[in-house]
Amino acid sequence: METGDAWFATMEQIARHIAKCRVDGSFVPRVENLPYLTEPLPASVMTPNPS
Repeated sequence: METGDAWFATMEQIARHIAKCRVDGSFVPRVENLPYLTEPLPASVMTPNPS
């Protein structure tokens, strides 16, 4: 932080920082539930369109 707004760190330091933030509640990751679809795509979408 001494260099201004940039943070120079190893991946291990970043991982430890994020883990600490998750524990103290200052960071809550967004969770995406996959798949987005609740049912299969219709066959018409999955069938190639002859050109």
